[in-house]
Amino acid sequence: MLQLNMSKIAKLLREMYALDTQSEQDTIIKQLMVENQGLRDALNKDVHILNLEADADSPREKSSDSLLH
Repeated sequence: MLQLNMSKIAKLLREMYALDTQSEQDTIIKQLMVENQGLRDALNKDVHILNLEADADSPREKSSDSLLH
C-alpha cells in the first residue's frame, strides 16, 4: 500500500514539473494532497497495528488489587 502511494506521488511530481500552466500544476498539487493523505492514513494504520502487536506481546503487569485476591 505504501509503495503504491509513493509511486503515485512520484508520478504526479514528474507530471507537474512537465506542465506549463499554473492551473495544470494546481490540479496536480490537489492530486498530490490526496495521495499524501492516503500515505499518512496508511502509515497511521501500520503504526496502530504495530502498537496492537506490541501490546499483545508485552507481559501484563499485575495490579496491586489482583495480588490481594
